[in-house]
Amino acid sequence: MPHVNIKHFPTTMNEAQRLSLADAIVETILTHFDTYPGAVTVALEPIAESEWEIKVMRDELVNKRDLIIKAAEYRTLGAAK
Repeated sequence: MPHVNIKHFPTTMNEAQRLSLADAIVETILTHFDTYPGAVTVALEPIAESEWEIKVMRDELVNKRDLIIKAAEYRTLGAAK
């Protein structure tokens, strides 16, 4: 406990980037939960854009909306960041 699962469009990330991301997530978890680093698991789950509507939008964001603590502010993929 706790487990963090990040669903995302497929992307290329090298091992150093993956470890850096995991370290940052673990550090954040440790500031908010009374736990230790070895108790935290982090998963990256690539979801194809063609499956996003069902696997994420419906299954996660709509069906589990009571669990969302920060909602996305969607914009078109080509829009400036």
